[in-house]
Amino acid sequence: MSIKKVLAVVFSTLFIVIAVYSIYLTGYEKPPVDPSWAVEGNKDIPEGAVTVRWTGTSTLVISDGSSTIITDGWFSRPGLGDALLNNISPDMEAITFGLQKNQITNADAVFAFHSHYDHAMDAPEVAKRTGATLMGSPSTAMIAKGWGLSDNQITVVEDRQSYPVGAFTLTPIITYHAPTPTEGGKVNKDYEKITAPLVPPVAILDYRVGASYTLHIEHPKGDIMITGSAGYRQDALQGFNADYYLLGIGGFGGFEPAYQNIFWDQTIGLTQPHTVIPIHWDSLTGPIEGEFTGMMRLFSMIIGGSDNPDMIPTFFNNKAKEQGIKLITLPRYDEVVLF
Repeated sequence: MSIKKVLAVVFSTLFIVIAVYSIYLTGYEKPPVDPSWAVEGNKDIPEGAVTVRWTGTSTLVISDGSSTIITDGWFSRPGLGDALLNNISPDMEAITFGLQKNQITNADAVFAFHSHYDHAMDAPEVAKRTGATLMGSPSTAMIAKGWGLSDNQITVVEDRQSYPVGAFTLTPIITYHAPTPTEGGKVNKDYEKITAPLVPPVAILDYRVGASYTLHIEHPKGDIMITGSAGYRQDALQGFNADYYLLGIGGFGGFEPAYQNIFWDQTIGLTQPHTVIPIHWDSLTGPIEGEFTGMMRLFSMIIGGSDNPDMIPTFFNNKAKEQGIKLITLPRYDEVVLF
């Protein structure tokens, strides 16, 4: 065989390998949850019931029919190219779609767990459209100011300070972000902050984490705890109880076993819920309708959230069995009665 033919075969083979690997990397992992955990929405909602709706990531709508709390309110979901190569800004059509699917016209509070783009980017616009107060860290306040949200709709929260919202009481607790390469590869106390009004479009990394919270929601009918990111602060949740714990598990399958056990002990172990609801396990780059998928392989590798999707169900099922805890996952948009 001539050298030209050999080179042609080599380059053709290399091209095919690169193409196949690229297709693999831009595909999605299977969801890192047990299908048996899935529950359906409730068709009949009793008057005064406390309910939850889930969009994906840690965007939740919690209501008792009189007051409504939105966490994060993130609907834009920029694709891989936009997220990594271009400047990004809230997608106004996606926000309209998300609010309609969640049947939201008015809300009392929008709480941002931290100031990364997948938590706080859309929050000011959601607050503006619903008349809600945007609650979060000083960094979240700078995102709100950059979007033009009025000061009287912005509340910078204090660690462990309680805030009444109708019959609900919201208590944010600083518990840190999950360890990722962009945060130094470990849980730490000194995250980068946003110190001036952030005016989009901006780069994805301009949405700096600021402070990262767990949110305790107390209601006369029961208590809810929500951790938006798989991070913890030692004994921060001591003294808090929860009936339901909505637990952010993004990247959890890629953590060391020692971290996984400590995270569980410092969240579920301290608060003793009867039901755990994993959240923030779905793709950040997928659409906001249709079936949930796991993370896009390439994106999760870049941001440090690469999971073993089979590990999480095994870990959670074992823990739940040991401790007598129920595990469920929520449907998309459909209302589920908690109390």
